[in-house]
Amino acid sequence: MSAAPRFSFTPEEAQPVAEAVERAMVGDGWTIKLEEALAADAPLRTTIKAEKKGQPVMLIEAQGTAMYPQHVRDLRTWIHAERAYCSLSLAVSESATVAGSTLSRLARDGVGLLVVHQDGEIAVAQRAIVPALVVTPDPGLRLGKYKAKVTAIVTDFNLGNRKAALRELCDLVELETLNLAKKAATKGLIGKTVPQLERMRWGNRIDVLSAKSLSVTGTPVITSKLADDLRSFSGARNLVDHPATSLADERRRERQFPERMLMGCRLISDVVATRRGF
Repeated sequence: MSAAPRFSFTPEEAQPVAEAVERAMVGDGWTIKLEEALAADAPLRTTIKAEKKGQPVMLIEAQGTAMYPQHVRDLRTWIHAERAYCSLSLAVSESATVAGSTLSRLARDGVGLLVVHQDGEIAVAQRAIVPALVVTPDPGLRLGKYKAKVTAIVTDFNLGNRKAALRELCDLVELETLNLAKKAATKGLIGKTVPQLERMRWGNRIDVLSAKSLSVTGTPVITSKLADDLRSFSGARNLVDHPATSLADERRRERQFPERMLMGCRLISDVVATRRGF
């Protein structure tokens, strides 16, 4: 008796690609389910649904010819509307020709592209975006000279370089806190000198800026609300500078990244506005 076919919807020409991806991912510790939808109301059952503890689900549509058809675009729209904790990628063999227009659309929509080589190795030609981890800062934020820099950091975060991007945003907020403190000292608004401020830790600078006792005018340079927010955001360094203790801890931390990114963007705007105010 012949074995039951493994695929019901995947075209025959795409099945070798699917099997190669399956082998590679199983070898890397992923659990593979073939032609299973992410959820009951998902508009498409992708060829592969890959799951691994602590990682977003990977949905992979194997193809014989590299295309970005409507049914895949519909799934992409759905997972982004749901802000799903998953990624969506196409998979093709290295012999497949991929049109430049297709690559451009995939990049625009955050859909990944995996290339299967003859030796079974899988290369990531286009990184997939995880909708649950995408951030969109308020377009009304006034970022001044930091607008281009913050935009680049957010773009890098949304492309998947989340830890590095959050670390860079922490550096930027800390730098702008120092710049604010130095300007306040230069203007004679606080009882600290620039060299003293430069030797301080971030938290100490926040304390100086928010302390009524150190204000020459009797009014702190920053409000207690802004000070509390800066202290809270400074804790984001623990998310990126200290290793996670487990996969569960890594996943918990990663789910905090978007909120911290949005907070950091807002704080840049708030600190810039405060510095401009005197």
